[in-house]
Amino acid sequence: TVALRSPYKKHKGGTCPHLRITAKGRAALSGGPDGSEGPPRRKIYLASSWRNPDQPAILAALRKAGHEVYDFRNPSVQGPPAAPDAGFGWESVDPGRAMYRSAAAYREALKHPLAVQGFNADMAAMIWADTFVMAQPCGRSAHLEMGWAAGQGKGCFALLVDGQKPELMLPTLGGVDRPCLSVPELVERLEKPDQPIAGYLL
Repeated sequence: TVALRSPYKKHKGGTCPHLRITAKGRAALSGGPDGSEGPPRRKIYLASSWRNPDQPAILAALRKAGHEVYDFRNPSVQGPPAAPDAGFGWESVDPGRAMYRSAAAYREALKHPLAVQGFNADMAAMIWADTFVMAQPCGRSAHLEMGWAAGQGKGCFALLVDGQKPELMLPTLGGVDRPCLSVPELVERLEKPDQPIAGYLL
């Protein structure tokens, strides 16, 4: 197994700023007055990266808010039926990382049974979901997933963090109110109806 080293710097104090929950945020995350979980409201596909250290906390916050959330790291926990227990990682298919140097090796790696299984598990979850959340930092796969979701007319949101490359076409995810800057803002925004923003050709 090849250990993945995160290219992202750790935040001082151990907690990423966009995960710090304010009093308003705690209220938004509570499913009831006693903090109990409410009934599931959205079926969410959380598009992110293995290298995103905040992904587990974001996942937990969305579930605490009462949503069903697919976890690509643990596909069988919540989502469509018959998902594999373990999430897909390229190191299980190409431990020598040849596909990072060769397009032909990458094409062959896509045919590997584990790659096919991993793709099918995520694709089934994408079809199952009615809402997509892209959590930065993330890679090309997450952006491909979000593009597919936008084309399918599913609700699309983004959780932005500092230090990422700006993308002009981000409003294709539904407008300029869909990108959020914190988990509490995201949870609050998910409570609102999905409406496009005037001025964009969407």
